Amino acid sequence: MVKSSRYMLALGVLALGFMSVGCESDKITAASVRANPSPDLESVALNREQMDNRSARAMDTTMRQVWDDFDAIMFLDKPMRLTKYPIR
Repeated sequence: MVKSSRYMLALGVLALGFMSVGCESDKITAASVRANPSPDLESVALNREQMDNRSARAMDTTMRQVWDDFDAIMFLDKPMRLTKYPIR
């Protein structure tokens, strides 16, 4: 019984110690919110990583579309229909 009460006391002191330690530098105040109301956003709705991802997807799609456009310009996207007879 004495051993478990010491264990509980030690656990309580340890928990109290953890609760008393805080991150003072991360404290959110009204002045800090007014100074930068949207700290993570780079644009109206996106942060820097989301903007980079969007740019990478747009560039990837554009560069893949270039080859589709090239095939269409060179008439390589579908077979020519110069004859009315099927060619085997």
